Parts: sequence; C-alpha cells; structure tokens
Amino acid sequence: MVELIVKSTMHMSPINLIMPHYCCSCGEIGAIFCDNCKYNINKHIFNDCVLCNNDPVKMHVQCSPSWCVGRYDGPLKLALERYKFHHARDVAKPLAQLLSARCGQLPPDAIVTSVPTLPSHIRQRGFDHAERLAREFAKRQHLPYKKVFKRKAKTQQRGSSRRQREHNAVAAFEITKQKVEGRYILVDDIATTGATLRQLSGLLRDAGAAHVSCAVIAKQPLD
Repeated sequence: MVELIVKSTMHMSPINLIMPHYCCSCGEIGAIFCDNCKYNINKHIFNDCVLCNNDPVKMHVQCSPSWCVGRYDGPLKLALERYKFHHARDVAKPLAQLLSARCGQLPPDAIVTSVPTLPSHIRQRGFDHAERLAREFAKRQHLPYKKVFKRKAKTQQRGSSRRQREHNAVAAFEITKQKVEGRYILVDDIATTGATLRQLSGLLRDAGAAHVSCAVIAKQPLD
C-alpha cells in the first residue's frame, strides 16, 4: 500500500503533495482524471449538437459544427465544479486535454476564442475560467488564442428559461473592434440551450469570419 502511494505521488508538484488531486471518476490520488478514466471518457461518443440538440425546429442543418466531451454529470460535473467554485485553476489543463482529444486535429489556420465571463464571476474566482480553458485548449492544438468578444450587459444565463436565454444572449455580447477573418473555434465550459453559442457564432460570421465551430466541455439539460 505504501509503495502504491509513493509511486502515485512521484511526479506531483510540491503543492499537490500537500493538497493532492483525486480523480473525479475513480478517486485515485494524483490527478483530476487518471489515465484509465480519461480513456473511458474519450471512448464514449457524444453526438448531440450543443447549439440546438439536433432539433429540426431549430434547423440543425444550419448550426455550426460542434464538439462536446459529454453530459454535465458524473466526473465532468465534479471536475467543472472544482474548477469554477473551488479555485482549482489547474483543472483547466485536463479538461482542455479531453476537449482537444474530442476535436481531433484542427486546421492549422484556425483561431481559438472564448465566451466572455461576467466581470463579477472573474472577481469571485480570481480568473476568467472560460478564457483559461480556451488558452489551454489552444496550446494543445498549437493554435493562437484571440480575445474577440466583450460583455455589454450583466445578464447571466444560469436559472433563466429558454426564452430568457435567447434574449440575454442577444443583449449581453458585442464583438471588439478587431479584424475578424478566417476560421474560428469558439470555446466554452458548459452549453445548455446553445443560445450564447449561436449568438456569438453569428457575430463572428457577421464580422467576417469564414467558418465558425464550437467546442464545449459539457452539455447540460435545461431542467
């Protein structure tokens, strides 16, 4: 037993030796996701569109291509809660690794951007969780990160109805005065109705982007 613990902590940083991570799936000491659990998450195919849930009423054929690691439950939910609500900034790295594996190799001319976080949430957490995740994802894909959007309203989606989310997404964001062209990958942590992703994808295309794709960690049902 002692030998097992020693082996599992050999490659941990000093801070993690004092406050070690535990696998969000199996509980093994040493990492947010152990290798075996990462493999189990990656082998599960998640095909639902994060913009419209493959709903023909939403005209799924017009949605941007999207990737999602899985549903917002179990180990993914636990990891995201640690990341966003318990100041575990380094959780961004394994989450970005899972997302990068789900996307495969992206075109080398793509630019990664992220959904802007409410300033009040940044102050609470001490960092912009969506931007940090997107930057780690960009590193994994060897792509540049570019901050494209800013918030123009303090609306938030959590706890809102589907109709409210659509309205909030239109009112909340605007694109910065930067040159926008080429291919963009829009990254966020959680998608619910897809209203924010649809709105920001549209803003990118209206500003001149030739192609927009969306990549998120988890899909959460509205209820």
